[in-house]
Amino acid sequence: MRRPTLSDKTTILEMIAEFKRAESAMDGGFYQMGEEYENWLEKLQLAEAGLDLPEGFVPYIQYVS
Repeated sequence: MRRPTLSDKTTILEMIAEFKRAESAMDGGFYQMGEEYENWLEKLQLAEAGLDLPEGFVPYIQYVS
Protein backbone atom coordinates (compact mmCIF):
# COMPACT_ATOMS: atom_id res chain seq x y z
CA MET A 1 0.00 0.00 0.00
CA ARG A 2 1.22 3.45 -0.91
CA ARG A 3 0.02 6.95 -1.70
CA PRO A 4 -1.04 7.54 -5.33
CA THR A 5 1.33 9.50 -7.56
CA LEU A 6 1.23 11.12 -10.98
CA SER A 7 2.72 7.94 -12.47
CA ASP A 8 -0.46 6.07 -11.38
CA LYS A 9 -2.72 8.33 -13.46
CA THR A 10 -3.42 5.97 -16.37
CA THR A 11 -3.98 2.94 -14.15
CA ILE A 12 -6.31 4.74 -11.76
CA LEU A 13 -8.34 6.38 -14.53
CA GLU A 14 -8.69 2.97 -16.24
CA MET A 15 -9.90 1.49 -12.95
CA ILE A 16 -12.46 4.27 -12.56
CA ALA A 17 -13.68 3.71 -16.13
CA GLU A 18 -14.08 0.01 -15.35
CA PHE A 19 -16.19 0.82 -12.28
CA LYS A 20 -18.33 3.13 -14.41
CA ARG A 21 -18.83 0.52 -17.18
CA ALA A 22 -19.87 -2.05 -14.57
CA GLU A 23 -22.14 0.52 -12.90
CA SER A 24 -20.41 -0.26 -9.61
CA ALA A 25 -20.42 2.12 -6.68
CA MET A 26 -17.14 3.69 -5.59
CA ASP A 27 -17.98 4.09 -1.93
CA GLY A 28 -15.82 6.21 0.32
CA GLY A 29 -15.53 9.36 -1.77
CA PHE A 30 -12.53 8.00 -3.64
CA TYR A 31 -12.66 10.17 -6.75
CA GLN A 32 -15.24 12.50 -8.24
CA MET A 33 -16.13 11.75 -11.86
CA GLY A 34 -14.74 14.40 -14.19
CA GLU A 35 -12.23 15.62 -11.63
CA GLU A 36 -8.75 16.34 -12.96
CA TYR A 37 -6.35 13.71 -11.66
CA GLU A 38 -3.69 16.28 -10.73
CA ASN A 39 -6.25 18.29 -8.74
CA TRP A 40 -7.30 15.11 -6.95
CA LEU A 41 -3.66 14.44 -5.94
CA GLU A 42 -3.37 17.98 -4.61
CA LYS A 43 -6.62 17.57 -2.67
CA LEU A 44 -5.23 14.37 -1.12
CA GLN A 45 -2.09 16.19 0.03
CA LEU A 46 -4.20 18.90 1.64
CA ALA A 47 -6.46 16.32 3.31
CA GLU A 48 -3.48 14.48 4.74
CA ALA A 49 -2.27 17.77 6.26
CA GLY A 50 -5.77 18.47 7.63
CA LEU A 51 -6.28 21.46 5.32
CA ASP A 52 -9.40 22.42 3.34
CA LEU A 53 -11.40 19.46 4.67
CA PRO A 54 -15.19 19.25 4.30
CA GLU A 55 -17.24 19.85 7.45
CA GLY A 56 -16.96 16.88 9.82
CA PHE A 57 -13.92 15.32 8.12
CA VAL A 58 -10.64 14.52 9.86
CA PRO A 59 -7.23 14.31 8.15
CA TYR A 60 -6.92 11.17 6.04
CA ILE A 61 -4.55 9.35 3.70
CA GLN A 62 -5.66 7.71 0.44
CA TYR A 63 -3.73 4.55 -0.37
CA VAL A 64 -3.50 2.48 -3.56
CA SER A 65 -1.92 -0.90 -4.09
